[in-house]
Amino acid sequence: MKEVKKITDQSRKRNLKYGSLSLAFLLVVIAIVIILNLFVAKFDQKFDFTNTKVFTLSKETKTIVTDLKDEVTIIVLEKAGSERSTNARIVGEYQEASSNITVQFIDPELNPNLLQEYGDDSNLTFGSIIVENGGKVKTLSPIDFVTLSKDQSKVKEIATESKITSAILSVTAKGEKVIYTTVGHGEEALNEELKQALENENYIIEEINLLTDTAPAAKESVVVINSLKKDISEEEAAKLKEYMSSGGKLLVIDDLYDADRKNYENILKLNGVQIQRSIVFENDMTHRLNSDKYVMIPEFGKHRIVDSLQESNYKAIVAYGQPIEILHVKKDNLLISPLLSSSKDSYSKLPDDIKVKRDINQEADDPIGPFHLGVVISKKEKGEEQPAMVLYSNSFFLNENLIKSSNKANLDMFVNSVNWLQDAKEQIVIRPKDISSSPIVMNNYQQILISIAVIFFIPLLIATPGFLYWYRRQKK
Repeated sequence: MKEVKKITDQSRKRNLKYGSLSLAFLLVVIAIVIILNLFVAKFDQKFDFTNTKVFTLSKETKTIVTDLKDEVTIIVLEKAGSERSTNARIVGEYQEASSNITVQFIDPELNPNLLQEYGDDSNLTFGSIIVENGGKVKTLSPIDFVTLSKDQSKVKEIATESKITSAILSVTAKGEKVIYTTVGHGEEALNEELKQALENENYIIEEINLLTDTAPAAKESVVVINSLKKDISEEEAAKLKEYMSSGGKLLVIDDLYDADRKNYENILKLNGVQIQRSIVFENDMTHRLNSDKYVMIPEFGKHRIVDSLQESNYKAIVAYGQPIEILHVKKDNLLISPLLSSSKDSYSKLPDDIKVKRDINQEADDPIGPFHLGVVISKKEKGEEQPAMVLYSNSFFLNENLIKSSNKANLDMFVNSVNWLQDAKEQIVIRPKDISSSPIVMNNYQQILISIAVIFFIPLLIATPGFLYWYRRQKK
């Protein structure tokens, strides 16, 4: 009997001991969960595991909103309880990045007067976003925030950041920025896609006849000469020289023509460059789009115009490029940098040789690359670099098919060129973000659960077999 009582007492003590340990362990777990909850709630830490950082603002956007001087309000039209939608999460990043940005979530069904204040039912709906500053308003509809696949069946890209940042720039812009396209010499007009891209950057596009119109104001404008077929007159050349000497900027897009364009070419030479009238062909298969040697994927130079494209691994595509020669004899204040270049395995041929021989294959006497296919020109004045000219040696990169084939990298390069010439440092195109992979964004509670799993449950799973083995040994 005494033996039974002794065993019973030992069992009670053992149960009390392990019960106390279990209680202590439970209290520790609860304490850690509470501490983690308080910590996460305080710092509101979020993680963005998407490949293209859909929920993380780009450095370009952060620069823009950090430098904001005006108060900007972003109104998100969402149903109550939808504040964790994709657009709502992205908008929240703007408020965190700048104290001058206020974000409001409003349910239009509960606030019908809002629709009358900012627009009508046709352009404002659930998912719309309104960006406002001092009475200037930009409204964005849900369709603005996505790019669809070719068959229109699914969303390919999220454009929320690019659209909202553009809207912020629009409502905070001071004065008008004008792009003048020259006419009267057989120039190619900008297609609708190019015009729309420039208008999205808040530019006004106007035509200018250098012979009959007065020269534009140098500081607020860029003059675009796109595929000029006939020469400009001496009077027009004089206007362009005066315009550039006053700080005006040129975007020149050239093509191969037989016409004598002496006055036009003198403008290029005054800026330290000339175009060699030949066609570049590419032997390196990694720098070609397909079997056509004249459709090339050039190498980017190091410049703000193409840096964002290069970082995102996008490629430009050009066709029928001509070599651009940087002159040895030029003004000391000119700074010229390559923007696009063919590979060292490229070569060039004269058009007449191609016509006579009917052959584009490389011959022993053909000049070999690399060749510059695009350059940027700055002027150093008072110790500072001032944008002067961007020159491309072919206009085919603005062809709709090549824009599409380049995944719009060609389009972005064109717009970035205008922005650089306007010295709009912050306005380098922010590309929509690909969502081919599913985004994972954790809220506070998800982070806590994952933390508990990593700290406790996973070690517990590992320790359990060992504990069971030990327990069985003790019973024997």
